Amino acid sequence: WGGSIASPFIDAGQVLELTPYYDQYGWHKLFAPWAVAAISRRGGVYGVPRCAYGMGLWYRKDLFDKYELSVPKTYADLEAICVTLKKNGIYAGTVGGKYGWHTMRLLDYFIEHAAGPELHNKLNNLEVSWDIPEVVEAYRLLKRWVDNQWLVPDFLTIDPGDARWPWYKGEAAMILEGIWMEGVIKGDQQDLGKFDFFLPPTDHEPLRYSAFPEQTMIAKASKHPDETALLLNYLSVPETQKRHLDLFVNSATAGVTPNCDEWPLTCRWREIVLTSRDTYPPTDQAFVKELMDGYFEVQDGVVAGKLTPEEAAKTLQQRVEEWKAKNQ
Repeated sequence: WGGSIASPFIDAGQVLELTPYYDQYGWHKLFAPWAVAAISRRGGVYGVPRCAYGMGLWYRKDLFDKYELSVPKTYADLEAICVTLKKNGIYAGTVGGKYGWHTMRLLDYFIEHAAGPELHNKLNNLEVSWDIPEVVEAYRLLKRWVDNQWLVPDFLTIDPGDARWPWYKGEAAMILEGIWMEGVIKGDQQDLGKFDFFLPPTDHEPLRYSAFPEQTMIAKASKHPDETALLLNYLSVPETQKRHLDLFVNSATAGVTPNCDEWPLTCRWREIVLTSRDTYPPTDQAFVKELMDGYFEVQDGVVAGKLTPEEAAKTLQQRVEEWKAKNQ
């Protein structure tokens, strides 16, 4: 992946800085700009993006139609959908809390809504305190969704893969997943016609969504870096990928689209992913693992009712300060 997950290899000097190859092959024009930014560090770029993934709310079209619901344009619209579904015995969403990262996606969305893009970026970069009203509001929203039972309850020990089943059964209407979900739905032998997706409204412009790349890096110890770069260029250019579309469904390369008759939802996603100028990363690609342990600890404490939103914001900032004291 990119961000903090790739940074240890970069900081340890184990991988090559690839700007010369970007200049040689014109890679800056080949890939979505946000994907290149996500694999860059300290002014250099250290990988070639292989896949570009966006995440949004996937929903049951049949349930939305049954209860005369429309894709929300504001956060208030989204909450109104939750209320209507709950009145009719349907959970608005389903989450798999095991491992923490599935719950994280929902909290990340609440932070983007409550804080806005500029402040969200500063929070991820540890440029401002996490003990601020906007973060308290994000935790308050997480607690609100749990307390109102808009989410399938008791989800902290549920595997994210298993969280799909209430959605498939029509017991829950939405799940926060990525561009890959069309393939998952097909693989799970579900009726694709029942499903669609939308970008969660944040009430901020431009509308950002959570996104991340996968990349290939070149080891500094490689005896053949030029040949490796040549191979990566061959695998990345549209001419190659268009000959093998089934292998590059979620490619980060602009101008490559799968068969839209076979992959209609993925085609829509790719138009979004490859034309977006700005996204926000999942927090586990903004924070190093030690900080993510604190992030997961705090969000799970809110879900379990062990921390109030105010206590959660203070506790997370304490974890940040403890980490800074050890590492800076």
